[in-house]
Amino acid sequence: MLKYLWVTFVVVILDQWSKYLIFSQVALHDRINVLPMFDITYSHNPGVAFSFLANAGVWKWYFLVGMTLTLATILFIWISRMKPWEKIQAIGMSMVLGGAIGNLTDRFLHNDTAADKEGVVDFILVYWNDSLFPAFNIADSAISIGVVFILWFMIFVPDQNSKESLNNE
Repeated sequence: MLKYLWVTFVVVILDQWSKYLIFSQVALHDRINVLPMFDITYSHNPGVAFSFLANAGVWKWYFLVGMTLTLATILFIWISRMKPWEKIQAIGMSMVLGGAIGNLTDRFLHNDTAADKEGVVDFILVYWNDSLFPAFNIADSAISIGVVFILWFMIFVPDQNSKESLNNE
């Protein structure tokens, strides 16, 4: 099912293009109100989701890059072995792969700890009154939507392998 890797490519391009626009047009830590409950900001997350591992030691970068490369390799192999009826899952995994590559690219491009510009660029800020949801980006959104596709497939799409084995008996 490598034909769905175009989804990965689109996610990476949109993610990196949007981040380029943000860091070239918005000052670090500024907030621009777009809609009620929605701002554009510019920040860096040196950790992973919800800034987990943000204050870890030097090993953090190697760990996160290694884990992402491992995950990307597993996803690529898994996608390449999928059957035609697994289209929803292939699209979901391609979205997760694109998000992982987008954020991995940031880890290589933005590694300036002295200027507070280390890690993944985040710029989408959603809030309610004084409660802020952690800033995120297009790669994070693609990962989340991709996981929903994968879960949808796992829960609601009948297992074709089980049907084939029952028909052969």
